[in-house]
Amino acid sequence: MVDATQMDTKRAIDEMNRGAEEVEVGTRVVHEMGDSFNSIPKSIEQVTTEMLNVSKSTQIIAMNTVQLSEVLTEMEISTLENAEYSQSITVDTDRLITESNEIKTFAQKMNYLVSELKQGMSKYTIKH
Repeated sequence: MVDATQMDTKRAIDEMNRGAEEVEVGTRVVHEMGDSFNSIPKSIEQVTTEMLNVSKSTQIIAMNTVQLSEVLTEMEISTLENAEYSQSITVDTDRLITESNEIKTFAQKMNYLVSELKQGMSKYTIKH
């Protein structure tokens, strides 16, 4: 009977030791979960900060896009104005070429008439 009591006591002690180990493991798990739960607000704060940064970047991109659009519109207007000016220069140049050709033709006719006049005058002599 003493042997049986000692065996029961040993089993009880072994069970208590196993129970203590399980409690220790459970306590560690609870502490780890507590640490995990404590890190959640910090992670949420980091995500919130990143979302704010993304929002700010998006606003900057939107403003830059508006500015780029305005610059492109100004460039388009300048290009159209330059095209109109170039077309006007082309028209004026064509007109000057036509007028220059007319003046050249007129000068050739005048040279011919002066030549004719000189030939006609050479037939006559003027006396004093």
